[in-house]
Amino acid sequence: MIFEVIAFAIWVICILVYLVIIGKNILGFKISNGGETFINFGLRQSSFDLRRVPSHEGDDVATYLIRQGYKVGSRIGEGAYAVVREAYSNRLGRNVAIKIIDKQNLSDRSVNKFLRREVEALRKVDHENVICLLEVMESEHRFYIIMELAHNGDMLKLLQERGKLTENEARIMFRKVVKGILHCHEKGIAHRDLKLENILLSNKNEPIISDFGFARYVGGKNEACQTRSRSCTFCGSYAYAAPEILQGIPYDATCSDVWSLGVVLFSMVTGQFPFDDRDRKQLLRLTLAGDITYPTRASCLSEQVKDLIKKMLTADISTRITLEEVLGHPWMKRRRRTVSMETKRDSTHSFSVGNNSEGESEE
Repeated sequence: MIFEVIAFAIWVICILVYLVIIGKNILGFKISNGGETFINFGLRQSSFDLRRVPSHEGDDVATYLIRQGYKVGSRIGEGAYAVVREAYSNRLGRNVAIKIIDKQNLSDRSVNKFLRREVEALRKVDHENVICLLEVMESEHRFYIIMELAHNGDMLKLLQERGKLTENEARIMFRKVVKGILHCHEKGIAHRDLKLENILLSNKNEPIISDFGFARYVGGKNEACQTRSRSCTFCGSYAYAAPEILQGIPYDATCSDVWSLGVVLFSMVTGQFPFDDRDRKQLLRLTLAGDITYPTRASCLSEQVKDLIKKMLTADISTRITLEEVLGHPWMKRRRRTVSMETKRDSTHSFSVGNNSEGESEE
């Protein structure tokens, strides 16, 4: 009898050990094998699954990705440290974008500070207008970040084709961008690199906020601008940088995001930047003075949109408008049902930027 009890106890222990091991996979503990780590985030999920794949040394990028179930397509983007390629995922049955980062181009500090920061930020957010992280893979020589594919380029490309957007076109798209960033802020994440190039366009021409490499956790949504965790690092591009960043003083990154979005809105409705960024000292003087000059092409802009831009591009963060106030601004509340946009290059090509069913009046 006693031997049966002991045998049963051993069997129970084995089962528990097995469940713990499986539980680690389910809960997202890091597992590596042969120098490779695989993290599968799934669609719009913050928890992640892990799978192990044998190492194959000497594989080039295409061969490596084929082994992982991806058919690699054309290059769609390139930066200082990464190349972005379109690919087809056999497992997901859809096209994706793969950011390929060569470890030789990164220091250990950069990996820990920027790559991990981007992954962790995207794990915390879940919004239709924020890029969806699908999977992260690490091989001996590279990192691979797999994300949803934005088929229609980015906002900068659109403005290069169009020159500028109408107020109604800009409002519909800008509202969605603001809602996406507000969601990030509510999760305690500041983007810190908001610019036209980082607002992608989906196949339905929905704006998708991308590139969270400079993102930072700053605190909860109930904390005011003056009390949240402060940043000291210069991030982003000079043309979009708030005066507090240009001054090199500690700043609240969520308030600086509002400024950057003000630059984005100005660019959408005018086709140019509000401040000349070729001279940093001159740029700082202009931003502190709030010296905004509208081009001739923008002579027909409404006073409402100018008022919103002015409130977003306010140097004093204590009086700068918040994102909640941006969404409640009279210009943002004006609605129209649908919008059709045409490019300068091909006036016969038009596309919708979505339906607008919320709102009361029509411009």
